[in-house]
Amino acid sequence: MAIPDQLFQSELFGYEGGAFTGAKDHGKVGWIEEANGGTLFLDEITGMPMSTQGKLLKVLDTKKVVHVGGTKEIPVDFRLIAATNENIVELVKKKKFREDLFYRINVVSMGIPPLRKRTDDIPPLIDFFTNVFCNKYQINKKFHEDDILHLQRYHWPGNIRELKNVVERILITSSNAVITDSDLQNDIVLTPTKTSYEEAYSIPDGLTLPMFLANIEKKIILDTYEKTKSTVETAKKLGIAQPTVSTKLKKYQKEGHEIEE
Repeated sequence: MAIPDQLFQSELFGYEGGAFTGAKDHGKVGWIEEANGGTLFLDEITGMPMSTQGKLLKVLDTKKVVHVGGTKEIPVDFRLIAATNENIVELVKKKKFREDLFYRINVVSMGIPPLRKRTDDIPPLIDFFTNVFCNKYQINKKFHEDDILHLQRYHWPGNIRELKNVVERILITSSNAVITDSDLQNDIVLTPTKTSYEEAYSIPDGLTLPMFLANIEKKIILDTYEKTKSTVETAKKLGIAQPTVSTKLKKYQKEGHEIEE
């Protein structure tokens, strides 16, 4: 549901006391005035009503803002950063976004690739959000490095917002101090989906082919053993020697995986 035009303008430009029903008697300073001398970030600018776009353009041209319900021009000097996940050029062509405003704000453009195409950013983002939510909920938890690799292979259709929500959800629902593979597998959002060959088999940055293959081997052996609870049955299913399975399980146990004896 879109924000009503008048309400959006009152937040952006501010308003005078009694400008509309429900307005504060003493009025309110808008986002633009609060950003005076600094930077104003407008996310999803393509969702801004057309009438508001025209008034924003006037502010950018005159460097003055007028409160809703007012007449006094207030000088402002601020830097504007705008973002959108839509094709703004196409919206301009379809007359859904003002062309003159587009050219006014399109000084320096920067395209940010989706999270699935910059997987190197995922580990530091997980660390950052983990610290944020551990402080917020007064807990002490962390993600195992194997699970971070798992999260790097997920396609993240919701980008950073989705990653943030997943990290928060897993941290507060898991009973483990170290987030395990089972915590991720229990998250319905992280259920594997069909991907292209490139997405399925691309090696995350920072990993060599032997490291990547070793991680795949570990997951297969652990998953198979989890189902069979037997090194003999695991060896049979995978077509490898039982002593090999035992040796590798002991290695994984030392790395922090719980193995039933």
